Amino acid sequence: MSTNVPPLNGDRNGVFRIVIHGNSGTGKTTLSDRLGQVLNLPVIHLDEIHWRPNWTEAPDEEMVEELRVIIERGKASNTGWIVDGNYENCTKRIMDFEATDLISRSRYLPRFEEDKALDGGKWRRLGDIDEQQKWLEGVQRHIKTS
Repeated sequence: MSTNVPPLNGDRNGVFRIVIHGNSGTGKTTLSDRLGQVLNLPVIHLDEIHWRPNWTEAPDEEMVEELRVIIERGKASNTGWIVDGNYENCTKRIMDFEATDLISRSRYLPRFEEDKALDGGKWRRLGDIDEQQKWLEGVQRHIKTS
């Protein structure tokens, strides 16, 4: 990762709206929880919105509505958020469009290069746990000097 590129974009006013994508078991929850602590931001795990009691799946429309409420709440209070999950078919990627930063925890994300070009530099791909740790340290340094 280039040292002259900030680890996160934010909205240039210090507000970060971050979406972390990745397959099951890639460390999305761990990364989002750690990043939430560093940035002092609420973390929304899509698994908690998607799964209802007795492992019943929430209807797509309900997930989208719940995410819209989170978006509007963040806008109204001028605060950011971190969302992790892999439910883009259910959520219609509405969080991606609102995000200042998109992070991929997948080793293989077919759409990555295409989206990277379309999303104006929002995307970051993090590889193994060592790269993730170095990146988190870079975020901490960036926040302290901003």
